[in-house]
Amino acid sequence: MKKTFSFLLILLGLNLIAQKNSTTTFYTIDFKDPKSVVNAVFYGAKERNLDVLRGICDPLNKNDVDTKNICTIIENQEIATTKEQKNAAQENTNSFILKFETGKITGDVTFRKNEDGSEYADVPVWLNTEIGQGRNDVVIVLIKRFGNWYLYDM
Repeated sequence: MKKTFSFLLILLGLNLIAQKNSTTTFYTIDFKDPKSVVNAVFYGAKERNLDVLRGICDPLNKNDVDTKNICTIIENQEIATTKEQKNAAQENTNSFILKFETGKITGDVTFRKNEDGSEYADVPVWLNTEIGQGRNDVVIVLIKRFGNWYLYDM
């Protein structure tokens, strides 16, 4: 009985140490804040937590190719069946991580409204170049749909 109790205490202690040293982090997106949506992209790349990318693109699917590529990374991995598809999906993921893992918002968000009433938020950011040899100044454009902000254009 004493050995069993000691063993359980050791397991409990190891569990507490493991939890304390855990690097698991979570990111909760505030879709009311354009910066939060953009920071979710950076978080996903930096932490290799691509699940955070689900649902951040324009729900009307009118976004550009670059933002669609971000939003379909997980889906492409899940539907890949052949070796070639899996390799292509992994290359796309690696390219995304290289480009966004050290990304950073570099200025204030600018809000604008189109003639048709559509609302946009322009978020200035730094991204790595495709080959990782420098940085690019880019503006990520979000669109407001149903009161929330979504990736729209880069």
